[in-house]
Amino acid sequence: MQCKIERSLQLVYKGGYKYQLQHPYFIQTPLRPEQFVTNGWVSLDVDGKMFFMPGYCWDGVTGAPDTESGMAGSLMHDGGYQLMREGLLPLSVKPLLDEFMAEIFRRDGMWALIAELFYLAVRKFGRRFATKPTTIIRLITR
Repeated sequence: MQCKIERSLQLVYKGGYKYQLQHPYFIQTPLRPEQFVTNGWVSLDVDGKMFFMPGYCWDGVTGAPDTESGMAGSLMHDGGYQLMREGLLPLSVKPLLDEFMAEIFRRDGMWALIAELFYLAVRKFGRRFATKPTTIIRLITR
């Protein structure tokens, strides 16, 4: 899979959750939803551009030390999985998200073998993270 990867010039984040975006960020993906989808933090337009709002939190590369070469791919992957969990994207896009994550890793300088291992891990074990329900906590004030 090869597609042109367009994205913001800088990915600026800080610790807190684990990582928290400090500025808006976008990345062109190979996904093509039938309509614009958003949950307020992550949006995906019909041309495949995924947008992240400042304050969006993610955990980097799950189960591994984080490196610069893993940050953009893990952000895109976590955002896509969140949209699937919330029912805004169908589970059928999971293979494409998984493959694209590995492609971003490689393009950002990760060794191809390591990127492939991460791809195989999410392909085999990622389904439960794409389907587990998101817990919504409501604060009621009187």
